[in-house]
Amino acid sequence: MRSFANLTPFRGPSADVGTVYELGYMLGKGGKLCLGYSNTPRGYIDKVRDRVDVRADGSAFSRSG
Repeated sequence: MRSFANLTPFRGPSADVGTVYELGYMLGKGGKLCLGYSNTPRGYIDKVRDRVDVRADGSAFSRSG
C-alpha cells in the first residue's frame, strides 16, 4: 500500500499539521510506503524569514500583525 501526502505550506510556512500527523501515524503502523511532496521548493527557514522580522536585540515579531 502507498500513501501520498501533500506537504505544501498551508496558512503559514509549514505543512498542514493534520497531514503531518497522519503521515507519522502511517509510518508508525509500519509496512506502508509513505511519500510526501511540496509545490514549494524553498526550505522551512527561508519561508519563516519571509514572515518574521528579527530585531538587533534578538526579539522577533510577525510581519502579518
